[in-house]
Amino acid sequence: MSSKGGSPSDSALGGASIMGFAISSLTPGNLGVELSEMSNKASESSDLSDVAEASELVREVAPVQGATIRERILFAARKLGWRYSRTRDVWYEQARRIDAGEMDQLRRTMDARKLQEATNEYRDLRARIARIEAALLASDEDFHRPQIDALQQSLRGLGGVAGAGTDGDDE
Repeated sequence: MSSKGGSPSDSALGGASIMGFAISSLTPGNLGVELSEMSNKASESSDLSDVAEASELVREVAPVQGATIRERILFAARKLGWRYSRTRDVWYEQARRIDAGEMDQLRRTMDARKLQEATNEYRDLRARIARIEAALLASDEDFHRPQIDALQQSLRGLGGVAGAGTDGDDE
């Protein structure tokens, strides 16, 4: 033993540390406590990534155009059924943790939003094709027949029916 009351290995290690913990303080009796503290530090970074992901999703839930940040947070809170303060904490990444149920809800809300956007885009595309076809039919049907047939084929590919002015069975 050394004269200071420490173990002989204390002086041999020269005050070395692992992840901020002095090696000399690691004993079989407190090793579990020290490892638990290290695990907590590691999980904090995982929690932070969950909070960052949740913040991004909350921001995507809220509309961007013509709204202040406060209005966007309020909209997201109403859409999610959360308290304003909880939504604000997630928005600014100040939440201590994100529950699995909250992440699931955020993901479901975003999936529903993406599905609605895709449905709207599909409907708009079909309407645009129908307008183009109608314009071609109105100007000179015989001259534009190849383009009209191509548009009708596009509509069929989108799951639509043949366009205006034809029965769609002339393949």
